[in-house]
Amino acid sequence: MSQKHLIETAQIIRNVRKETLRTVEAAILYTYFNVGRIIHQDEQRNKNLLPEEMLSEISKQLVKENGKSYSVENLVLFKRFYILYSARFSDNEVQKIFKAWSANLTTIPQYDPVVKLFKKRFRLTWPYYQFLISVENDKTRDHLEKQTVQNGWSIDELVIKSSEE
Repeated sequence: MSQKHLIETAQIIRNVRKETLRTVEAAILYTYFNVGRIIHQDEQRNKNLLPEEMLSEISKQLVKENGKSYSVENLVLFKRFYILYSARFSDNEVQKIFKAWSANLTTIPQYDPVVKLFKKRFRLTWPYYQFLISVENDKTRDHLEKQTVQNGWSIDELVIKSSEE
């Protein structure tokens, strides 16, 4: 293989890996967003249940089936993620998200456009949003997110910059 073709091949591999990771991250955000939505809606409907009790029961089941990512602490973060970021979507987009959620996820024609939508709306990975959720001021949170994307900040840099705000 010529040096030119080797460089081209390496670039193709890097691009595919990068795009695959972005797709996986968008799917993770999509999942956490919808888990947060369901928890939020359940809390609204079942006002007679204490949220802590409900979250504890949900967490037990989800951890048993899916691992420790679904701890009570994370479920609270998922709900807050949904509450803080659901405004990024129009009513029409929300309907697409919910339709894809309720559909068989192997039905790519419904699921794929929604993951693409999440890639457009969320440029960072879940660990960044875990931190951003803790920022109380909406304008500060949005500013920090934009600056992180523009400047390619690591999470450590984001934390430092947030303390300067």
